[in-house]
Amino acid sequence: MGSAYRIEPDKGRVVIRARDPDLADTTRVLQELAGDPAFKPEYDVRVDLEAIEVAPGRLAVEGLALCLIGMRERYPCRVALVAPRTQTFGSFRRAALLAAAHDFPLDVFRTVERAEAWLGRADRTGADDGPL
Repeated sequence: MGSAYRIEPDKGRVVIRARDPDLADTTRVLQELAGDPAFKPEYDVRVDLEAIEVAPGRLAVEGLALCLIGMRERYPCRVALVAPRTQTFGSFRRAALLAAAHDFPLDVFRTVERAEAWLGRADRTGADDGPL
C-alpha cells in the first residue's frame, strides 16, 4: 500500500500517511493533494511517518521539504511531520531546518499529540520536541 491522504474539513486539516522510505510516493501524494479541489489552502497538513522504519537519505528528506516550499502558494498552512523513531526524527529535523531557512512553517514531532497541539496554536513559532 502506498502513501495516501485524508482531508478532514471539520478539523481544517489533512493527514498524509507516508509509507515509502525514499519519499517519492509521499512527494507524489503532496502534489496530488495540491490539485484536489477539496483541499483548502488554509488547511494544515500532518504527515505521519511512523510506517517508515529506516531513516531516508538526505536528498529524499530535502526533496520533500523543497516540494512543500515550492508549493508555497498552495500550502500557506503549517506542516507537521510526525516521526516517532529516533533515527527518522533526526533525518526529518533536516527538513524542518531547511523549511525554516525559507520561512516555511514546517516542524517535526515524535507524537501525533504534540503535532496536533502545534497545528492548533494561533502563533506560528516552531516546536521543540527534543530528544526522548
